[in-house]
Amino acid sequence: MAEKEKLMDDYHRMLHELAVARNPLEAETARNIAENVITMLSVKLSEREISEMKQTVSCFYWKAEKRLSEGI
Repeated sequence: MAEKEKLMDDYHRMLHELAVARNPLEAETARNIAENVITMLSVKLSEREISEMKQTVSCFYWKAEKRLSEGI
C-alpha cells in the first residue's frame, strides 16, 4: 500500500476513534494522532484538502467532548 493511502487509512481510523471514544483521554489521543497524520499528508494533498481535514477533526473532537460531557 502506498504511503498516501496508508496515511489516509490512519486518518479515517482516527476519525472513527474520535466517534467512539469512551473517555476524554481516548478522544485527545485520537485527535493528536489525526493531526500528526494530517501534517504528514500536507505535502501530498492540496491546501484545501488539508484545511477540510483539519476542520473535520475539529468537529469530530468537539462532538466527542460534548457527548462525553453529557455522559452519553
